[in-house]
Amino acid sequence: MVDHFDPPVTEQLPDAAPEERRVIDDCNEYFNAQFGAKPFYLEPGESGCGDSMGEMLVATIGSGIVVTIHDRELGIGGMAYLLIPDVILEAFPNVDHLEPDILDKAFRPLDNCIAQMKRMGAGKNRIRIRIMGGTSYKGDDVDRGTKNYVMAKDYLAKKNLVVMSEDMNGPYLRRVHFFPHSGRAVRRILRRKSDFASIHEDENNFQNIFGNSP
Repeated sequence: MVDHFDPPVTEQLPDAAPEERRVIDDCNEYFNAQFGAKPFYLEPGESGCGDSMGEMLVATIGSGIVVTIHDRELGIGGMAYLLIPDVILEAFPNVDHLEPDILDKAFRPLDNCIAQMKRMGAGKNRIRIRIMGGTSYKGDDVDRGTKNYVMAKDYLAKKNLVVMSEDMNGPYLRRVHFFPHSGRAVRRILRRKSDFASIHEDENNFQNIFGNSP
């Protein structure tokens, strides 16, 4: 069950033909139906772990970063959705003067994911880590995608966790379907204006919530 709060394979899911999409109005429902697995959606700042063959973790990523962790021997996996808030990104690279609590809070989803994987028995010498995301938005003077990537990679390095594969940057969004039991990850590229509008809303909401949550 998902706990919500060879190296692993990353695949790209081809776009569906328009006539196929119209059969099911909800595009999410259409693409999820291809996998035969129950989806658990992650929003920015959330993480989940699991070991079931019939479940998958799903996230739509913009400038944020998704980290997937998999222990093939035990058939368990987790995914964390990081979105570093602007108050940190605007201070980059001189973030050492920031309050430690705010940095700890920004990386809490990843810490929670790692801790849960340990509780489930994952071994540090067995886990495989991949990172995805870091969209480069047109006109983004803060360069959120690049800074999210650099800070996430640096945080993992400080924990002596090696990233085995990356799918980063670019002008498009990603929807990732991660299967915690097998470690399989399927990526779909999103380019529609409606997808960008939705992810911008999600990221803005997270920024507001981050500043007001403990």
